[in-house]
Formats: sequence, structure tokens, C-alpha cells
Amino acid sequence: MEMSMVSRGRVNIVSVVGRVDSGAHMQLREGLLSVFREGSRRFVLDLRETVNLDSMAIGELVACLKRVRERGGDVRLVVRPEGIVHAMLQLTHLDQVFQIFGDANEARMSFVAGPN
Repeated sequence: MEMSMVSRGRVNIVSVVGRVDSGAHMQLREGLLSVFREGSRRFVLDLRETVNLDSMAIGELVACLKRVRERGGDVRLVVRPEGIVHAMLQLTHLDQVFQIFGDANEARMSFVAGPN
């Protein structure tokens, strides 16, 4: 798994590439926590190039959402509509918890239009 982060205004876009399983969820946690500790409260997690999320990785996404919302922020997800990650979010009903977009810029712009 590889992670990269770029700031666009007050929104941090974190891209996750590869498989997030078998211990890679700890790398995901640490990466998200480091951005969060810097004071970020608006996240776009770009998962379009993520080919698998295990249950621990899904738990990290939920934990990140909880931490950020407790501080008045929010997390948007970007996934391929026909991809495995989107199917997993639907299966776990997390597609009803997270706002999901097909494009990182659209997700970023939703912060401007929304209350967060």
C-alpha cells in the first residue's frame, strides 16, 4: 500500500493505492493520524486505486470518520462506482454513512457547498 497527501485549500486529499490488508491497515491509521494531528478536519480519501480493503482497514476508515466528526470536520470518500471498494462499502452499509464521490475534485468542492 502507498499513501500520498496533498492540500487543496483547507481540504486534505489522501490517496491510497494498492491493497489495504494484512497489517497495512496500521500504515493507513498512522498516515491518517499524522494528517489529523496537523489540525486537518476536512479529508477526501481517494480510494480509486485501492484494490482491496480488509475488515481492519474498513474499521480504520470508520475510526477516522469518528475522530474527524468529533472535531467538527468530515471525511468524503472517492471510489470507482463499479469497483470492489464501492461494493464493500455497500455490503457493510457504509455507503449510507460516508459521502461517496467518483472524483476527488467533486468531493473537495462538496466541502465548499456543505456545512463542514
